Amino acid sequence: MVHKEEFETQILPRVHAYLENETNPVFRDEVQQLLDAGDRDELYERFYQTLEFGTGGIRGVIGGGDNRINTFVIRQVTQGLANYITTTVGKQATVVIAHDSRRYSDTFTMEAARVLAGNGVTAVIFRQLTPTPMLSFMVRHLEADAGIVITASHNPPEYNGYKVSWNDGAQIVSPHDTNIIEEIKKVGNSINEISVEEARTRGLLRMIEPREEDPYFSMVRKRLTVWDSLADAAGDLHIVYTPLHGTGLTPVTRVFSDLGVSFTVVEEQKDPDPNFTHAPNPNPENPSAFEPAFKVAGEKPCDLVIATDPDADRIALAIPENGSFRILSGNETGALFLHHILSTRLTRLSAGKKAYVVKTIVTSALQNRIAEKFGVTCIDTLTGFKYICGVMRRLEKEAPEMEFLYANEESCGYLIEPETRDKDGVSAAALAAELALSCRKEGVSMAERLKTIYTTYGLYHETQLSRMFPGAGGMTAIKAIMSDLRNDPRLLFAEDTLSLTQDYLSGESRRFPGGTPEKNINQPSSDVLQFTLTDGSLITARPSGTEPKIKFYFSLHTDPPFEYDAAAVALAEQTTRYHDHVNAFLKERT
Repeated sequence: MVHKEEFETQILPRVHAYLENETNPVFRDEVQQLLDAGDRDELYERFYQTLEFGTGGIRGVIGGGDNRINTFVIRQVTQGLANYITTTVGKQATVVIAHDSRRYSDTFTMEAARVLAGNGVTAVIFRQLTPTPMLSFMVRHLEADAGIVITASHNPPEYNGYKVSWNDGAQIVSPHDTNIIEEIKKVGNSINEISVEEARTRGLLRMIEPREEDPYFSMVRKRLTVWDSLADAAGDLHIVYTPLHGTGLTPVTRVFSDLGVSFTVVEEQKDPDPNFTHAPNPNPENPSAFEPAFKVAGEKPCDLVIATDPDADRIALAIPENGSFRILSGNETGALFLHHILSTRLTRLSAGKKAYVVKTIVTSALQNRIAEKFGVTCIDTLTGFKYICGVMRRLEKEAPEMEFLYANEESCGYLIEPETRDKDGVSAAALAAELALSCRKEGVSMAERLKTIYTTYGLYHETQLSRMFPGAGGMTAIKAIMSDLRNDPRLLFAEDTLSLTQDYLSGESRRFPGGTPEKNINQPSSDVLQFTLTDGSLITARPSGTEPKIKFYFSLHTDPPFEYDAAAVALAEQTTRYHDHVNAFLKERT
């Protein structure tokens, strides 16, 4: 419970300031009612901090308050963005805006547009719900100066967010991110805005016409390099697809229709729904999100089940196996995609080009092995597509002879085209169809293709464990856990089981036993710890960039040759022991 003196001196002034500046009656009344009821604890949760930029923007629970996402926060953030854009680009700048199906997404879109227009910046807005990757593509295609997408991606229904990309279509990185944050801090209540009508009259607001989206779909089709040789059998392939009440319905089904694929959309998860009624946890990594799709898939022959998250930047696949369906992990799908791309695209490289692919440090090392076998450079970077796109940006300048083929992060994010600079669930759905049809033509299942990859390159068993720490003390608890592990990894692992620790915050690694820290990690500073054990296992700890939780990633593997079933059981059992160990460690600190 918050103390009265702390509430009156630190929280109450912020409450009154918010009530003066919030123009939306819903959010203003929400806070006023809490104030009238004397609910100091809830007001503390809403005002003890300002909702801050995280991974390229802000994301939070919808509601009144500085630590919530609402119209005032959207206006304030957009003013800071406008200040930075007009300083660095000029008042003739253009910003593209898209939004998803969440509560207030359309309202937040128009609030952002009004503020941009009030600062002389032209807002170009998609007419309908739009996936994040299409926003990225359109920023590049229209040669805009920045992009905004109103989305909370796969978070629960009570969340919304505001993600910013720069003129290359990628999420903002240094120095833009820190500079925008500094501008936001200066805003206070000094917000310039005009009405929608005035913005339109002055040519500072326009809507994107449907024909302007055609180049995106043409690009997706061109990235399927072997589809033409398979197209005659496209109608034999049947896909069950669910957009999980999000933005994927129109673009993904358009792609399937253009390809001539037979598909069924899951009716109960088909329509955009801000409450995600039939997908209360709209994350395609969550098995429960697939349950309605599996019912549909069981009604007639089905080759593949596909789910996209609400902003259609992530995609998950489920494949037939042993009479039912198995959801593939992001690492498994990533390996299948990479192997397919390298098997089909290398002969189509531009003259004089060398191929490269990108993955994150928590994505399976199986992909490094596949790339090495094909003679392709595989570059590891920090978690997040802003870092992946940073690699792409750097190589375009420093090594123009390198040609991008593919990028993947283990949390079901894939990119198969350089024309977009964010993970793209729409183009990945098209690639999944090509992969499935290719397997069908060769007379093998996707499960058999994956098993062949494992027996060739090594069997990998990879899992994830996460723990939420909500509330004002949540981030403090997460920071304490990371600090404890950083100072003494033996709190989690016996010293004789440790081989190497890597601290991406300090850039140092240390070998065991007896080694001293060496500054040899060539990555941007990030709060990530990796532990390599003597049995070859890799365990990674990192706080989430979008939610109050800490994540642990487990990667265990066995090199070929091996007896497949026995090796799979052994890896699963060892993983369970590591999970139990980490859970016990976290329980002591909860």
